[in-house]
Amino acid sequence: MKSILARLVTLLLAAVMLLALAACGNSNPSSSETTPVGSDGNLPSDSGSEEEESLNIPEGMTFDNAEFRILARTGNDYLGNELIYEDGGTGTAVDQEVFRRMVRIEEDYLVEMSINLIGDAEIDTWMNVTSLSAGLNDTYHLVVNHGRNATSYVLNGLTADWNLLPYTNLDASWWNQEAREQWTALSGSIYMMTGDISYLSVGQAVGMFFNKTIINNVGLTMPYELVRNDEWTFEVFREYVTATDANLNGDDSGNLATDSFGYVTGWWRGPMNIIYSTDQRWLEVTPDEIGVIPSGANNLVDAFDDYFDLLFDSGACAMGGGDYNAMAKALEEGRATFYDEIVLQARTFKQTGIDFGVVPMPKYDSSVEGYHTFVNAATNTFVLPRIVTTDDATCDMASVVLEAMAYYGQKNVLPTYYEDILTYNSMTDMDSVEMMGVIREGLIYDLGYYLAIGAGGNICDIGYIMASEGASHRNFVTVYDSLISLTNSGLDDWLDLE
Repeated sequence: MKSILARLVTLLLAAVMLLALAACGNSNPSSSETTPVGSDGNLPSDSGSEEEESLNIPEGMTFDNAEFRILARTGNDYLGNELIYEDGGTGTAVDQEVFRRMVRIEEDYLVEMSINLIGDAEIDTWMNVTSLSAGLNDTYHLVVNHGRNATSYVLNGLTADWNLLPYTNLDASWWNQEAREQWTALSGSIYMMTGDISYLSVGQAVGMFFNKTIINNVGLTMPYELVRNDEWTFEVFREYVTATDANLNGDDSGNLATDSFGYVTGWWRGPMNIIYSTDQRWLEVTPDEIGVIPSGANNLVDAFDDYFDLLFDSGACAMGGGDYNAMAKALEEGRATFYDEIVLQARTFKQTGIDFGVVPMPKYDSSVEGYHTFVNAATNTFVLPRIVTTDDATCDMASVVLEAMAYYGQKNVLPTYYEDILTYNSMTDMDSVEMMGVIREGLIYDLGYYLAIGAGGNICDIGYIMASEGASHRNFVTVYDSLISLTNSGLDDWLDLE
């Protein structure tokens, strides 16, 4: 834990320095410099230095003001302006740092950055239809959409191999190495990526929010201490849920809008993280083999049974489906002790005035090392249309721009974003700031969660199916067996990637 705290302190100091520079009237949009942070949100290890890992683009790489075109989706939580923001003086500090990154790249490499924001379905149409006939003069160079949409583009043969980008160093810390490992085909090709080109990965990770007032009223130890002592297990979480539920004065209606509960969750939150609480992934990925995890692996059946026994049989919990507003309101109004949600919602909770805390999702039992959580597959994932790497000049431009976007994302954008989401702008105490470091340490980009297979369902949706379809789908092995053939079929397509 000390190493996490040390990195957090350095990170926060870097962010404060960045804001201080901005406050001193730094008017040069390309001069903002801070200490780099890693692709998982942590600073690079002490064994290296900034000089040893630097932007390695040859001098003189310019592109005669060629246009670099980005196609990205709109949406409140999946923002196109995490890539490019038009300077108008009204954006957040993060928006303005994104804008500075854009200007620096334009000036250093003589490119014109442009972005088109449309809906998910429209991006699907462009990728599945238009990209096949697009020429070099009218193609998008980078396409940004939902993670599962991205895997469908890969399986349909529509995306380019990132290994063909000559100036993009995928070994660098500004590219996410967990995602790279999970998403590399057996052939070695990499058809989608993420990293510090995006700041949403940490914001789209799921954490466990809790009402500190309720915890104090019951006289329980704050969960922070349990995490520090490596004791934040599912069994302890269950004890906290039932103890605090018994102390709440609900109306016994079972109605999420009026009753009180020890724990509330949605279909796509807690139930999706059960497997990761055991430190497993739906697909076991090695350089030589990719296969579906056995249904009996590492307490998986017990973990699902125990979770859904608590959720449906204890009377202390409520399932909010997809109504996140209702679940958040229960926490805010003191009618719920725990609520698992993407951590970028911390800022919204802070604005309501609720005294809340954040800890990682509990591990299943003490045999599990660390605390693990998934990065919501709905977050932005990045692909290149195939045509981008068929022309040397276009490929060079894409490679340089992507590398610079990720590098300056790590160097400048992320410290500002973390200042916004990790400090008192969003959190109510430094304990939660510390816990965000633990959450970042355990982020997972499971290929089995991202791999889009078809309308019949994905094996990673077992938690969702069991949560949303009720008692008839409470048997983990039965649901697993119903999806395994479909999963293997989709996996066969992935294994065939060249």
